[in-house]
Amino acid sequence: MNDDGTVIAVPIEIDELPSEGRERLDELFRSDPLMHQLGGSLVSWSPGQSTVTAAIDKSHTNFIGGGHGGILFSLGDIAMSFASNGVRKTMPGNTNQYFLSPRCASW
Repeated sequence: MNDDGTVIAVPIEIDELPSEGRERLDELFRSDPLMHQLGGSLVSWSPGQSTVTAAIDKSHTNFIGGGHGGILFSLGDIAMSFASNGVRKTMPGNTNQYFLSPRCASW
């Protein structure tokens, strides 16, 4: 923190994993049962980051036809677990989910 009270953000240095460890984690991540149950797939991951995608179908929607928040949150949780488990030290994490407007025309 500076004298004026401002905080300086310092990026976390993340070491790449040894290839053997990376291959083992990649196999574990790609076999995640919940990700497959949700129709998701792992696009990419590296220590501290990951990308997961899924096509939202009718079974993933809520009563007003939009993507169910639980599905979206689960996919986010899966991505966070891949990103954080790819790091060889503890990572802080926080998740927030904001719903900006309903998708129901009858309101």
